[in-house]
Amino acid sequence: MQSPPDTWTFNILIRGLCRVGGVDRALEFFKDTESLDVLPDVVIYNTLINGLCKANEVQRGCELFKEIQSRSDCSPDIVTYTSIILSWSGEPRLKENRLNEARDFLEQIKNSSIIPKPFMYNPVIDGFCKAGNVDEGNVILKEMEEKRCDR
Repeated sequence: MQSPPDTWTFNILIRGLCRVGGVDRALEFFKDTESLDVLPDVVIYNTLINGLCKANEVQRGCELFKEIQSRSDCSPDIVTYTSIILSWSGEPRLKENRLNEARDFLEQIKNSSIIPKPFMYNPVIDGFCKAGNVDEGNVILKEMEEKRCDR
């Protein structure tokens, strides 16, 4: 008697594919989940979004972020937001001047149930400072302090 694959099985498979550079194949498996009556949960979304972001496919990760936002059965969590923020504020993005996307995700958190943590703000502040925009880094730091985001 065989058990049908469940969310754990798909998550393990998707994570493994992402780790070895198979994000396109991971996306195919992700699309197969619903046809096999497995509803992807936030963990599967996070695994795939993180894998896409690490593969420098941040835009595709953002598309999945929008998809999870539109679902009624699961929603982005702190891991989802952090994956996107870290990707938009990382070194490759500094060269592309994409820090505003990271800033936009910090703004989106205000409209969610997520309580922002310093590790979400720090890479954005660091990115703006490294890009020579210390003033914007200070603005974000002040926002962080006003929200008492210190733990």
